[in-house]
Amino acid sequence: RYCFDWQAPDLGAAHATDLPFHFGTLDVAEWRATLGADGDQAQAADILSSAMRQAWATFCHTKAPACDPIGAWPIHEPDRRPAAILGSPVSIAADVGGPRFRAWTSPPEENT
Repeated sequence: RYCFDWQAPDLGAAHATDLPFHFGTLDVAEWRATLGADGDQAQAADILSSAMRQAWATFCHTKAPACDPIGAWPIHEPDRRPAAILGSPVSIAADVGGPRFRAWTSPPEENT
């Protein structure tokens, strides 16, 4: 699991804002400026994009996305719900979105 956590000004958590990071295409079609990945944030955006691409390539090759920029990526455990937080900086966290997830997956009487 992962949570893409780049803060794009004026867009927030808009659909597909992660795609230029996944594919290393921040310099195409003015994505840098649109996503706030320019100026002071350009280096952080490039590091995040590189880390994401390394994780996906490592996952395809080894079936585990752990790589140097991210480190050990924990195996999913339903009770802990660990995830990589793909932002600046990249980190690993437990129970990402836990209360919201439990609200959608538990019977109503358990959510009080």
